[in-house]
Amino acid sequence: MRLPSVLMKAPTVGYLASVFLTWCSPVTAANPSAISVPVQTEWIGNDGSWSTVAIRVGNPPQWLNVFPSTASQETWVIGQDGCGESGPSVCSADRGGLFSVNASSSWQNVGGYELGLDIQLFGMGSGYYGYDTIALSENVSMPSQVISVVNETQYWLGFLGLGTKASNFTNVDKPTFLSSLANQTIPSLSYSYTAGASYQLKQVPSSLVLGGMDLNRYYPHNTTFALDPDLNPVVSINQVTIAASPAPTSSISGSWSGDKPYTLFEPSEADLFTIDSTTPFLWLPEAVCTRLEDAFGIVYNDLLQLYLLNTTQQQTLANANISFTFDLSDYPGSHNGVSLQLSYKAFDLALSYGFPGLESVFPQMGASSPSVPYLPVRKAANSTQYTIGRMFLQEIYLIVDYQRNNFSISQAKFNLDAIDDQALMDIDPPDTDSPEITDQSSQGLNSGAWIGIAIGALVGIVTLTLLVCFFVFRRRALNRIRQGQPPDTVIDQYFTKWFVDNKRRGLIAEMDNSKSEYPVEMGAGELPELPTDIHKAIELPASEKYRGNCVVIPLGHNPQIPLELPSDVASFRTSNVSEEEISPVSPELSDYSVRESSYNGNWWQDGTESMSPIFSPVDLEDETMKAT
Repeated sequence: MRLPSVLMKAPTVGYLASVFLTWCSPVTAANPSAISVPVQTEWIGNDGSWSTVAIRVGNPPQWLNVFPSTASQETWVIGQDGCGESGPSVCSADRGGLFSVNASSSWQNVGGYELGLDIQLFGMGSGYYGYDTIALSENVSMPSQVISVVNETQYWLGFLGLGTKASNFTNVDKPTFLSSLANQTIPSLSYSYTAGASYQLKQVPSSLVLGGMDLNRYYPHNTTFALDPDLNPVVSINQVTIAASPAPTSSISGSWSGDKPYTLFEPSEADLFTIDSTTPFLWLPEAVCTRLEDAFGIVYNDLLQLYLLNTTQQQTLANANISFTFDLSDYPGSHNGVSLQLSYKAFDLALSYGFPGLESVFPQMGASSPSVPYLPVRKAANSTQYTIGRMFLQEIYLIVDYQRNNFSISQAKFNLDAIDDQALMDIDPPDTDSPEITDQSSQGLNSGAWIGIAIGALVGIVTLTLLVCFFVFRRRALNRIRQGQPPDTVIDQYFTKWFVDNKRRGLIAEMDNSKSEYPVEMGAGELPELPTDIHKAIELPASEKYRGNCVVIPLGHNPQIPLELPSDVASFRTSNVSEEEISPVSPELSDYSVRESSYNGNWWQDGTESMSPIFSPVDLEDETMKAT
């Protein structure tokens, strides 16, 4: 970078500026961009067939498959005791891999604590907490992240928390994984996620993008909703209808033939629901569940709190081409809304070995036993449990922007080559001041903050340099004016003209009391001594009696040297004047002589009054007589 020429004239400042820019160049060169988290093509889970994301935990890294969690800020991994000594050999792979604390040299123990999830949905649970490294690739790695090791079967796989609330075990907040990335690697505190669908095309995997979105995975629109006070994506379900197209040849149930749409969720029942990918289920009001039972002819299993299907029911519903239409808005009664569709295939899931309580219903259930078809719908005990789970995100694309406090939900798009055919787009931070990212001080400033600091410092250096140059050239021009030396550079000419013009304006202001914007220092009856421009000849005023008699001051005359007036009275037209009338008159020093000397030079020395450089004796006497 070439520095401005003004800096080159000030070597010290220019050197400091160049050093500062060199020091800042690695920071300003950083280009944070959206990151697509690696996904697994293997479909696993004990409550359905799901696509997971792959993370690396510890040093050396241990590869684990986990679910993204839109409601949690913590990362959970399954520990070595998650399968038990007598567990099946396939348990480790089914649970996404097991993490060994002892095998990680970077693990920092914290201790046992309750798991940080909503107990309304998941009940109580505990985990073994600590700090360790989480990596997404060789180039994306964050040390000292909060990790909970879970050994219970209530949570079959681990979770990668996408929340922003810091964890606090002592008196120090620990930033979340997403917050840590937003401080250093990704452009903003945001993410986008779709759970993938094993039943679409040739199995379309999930997609998780941090700091951006994949334009090839959804159909965009301009509707956004506000996050709730806890920064969770919450929407209002205003209506849910089901329809079969084409209409089935026989009735699906005794209550619904399938030939026309059927309303499951009435507009009068509109309420708020949290989108939470941690749970796979829809948690709906009991009245809605009752209509679902009537429409599909199914029965709720109170022990598992799910709708189990037999083979006939599962095939009948799967072959009916049923679709669900969700009318959603920002809040009940809001006109800001979208309408999204899910196929019945999103509801067509199966329970397998390891699901809590399944062995109580099917005592013979084992690792090799066939899975049990079910609908992922649960009855909510109250409004605090109203939740839209992971099954909804199989065909829906969720985009969350924490710094703008909003999110959007769109229809997902399915591609044959969804993994490689990506069109990532960054979500840039807003132009205005953004909400503070959790615990920025512990992770350092982000690249945007460093760029702002660098620009501010450079502006400050340039401003300081200009001020120094201004005062240097100002003093130089002032010295030349006082010494009567002409300017020798363009800058000197400019400053000289500036000083002369400003002094002229100031003196005119002092003499003219009509200019109200300047203070008037003189009384109306006082006679001023007028200064003159040192570079111009002045024709002195004359009275009517002596009009034409003038004294010319030579151009370039130094005002500090008294001007001797001509002594030859014959040069004046004095035909009508006696010698007494033109005899020299000693000038009197006015109250403003000291001030005027700053412009015209000290024209008296050692207390001796000298001749005024402005008035000739005759003119001074004449002007005095006129004043009286």
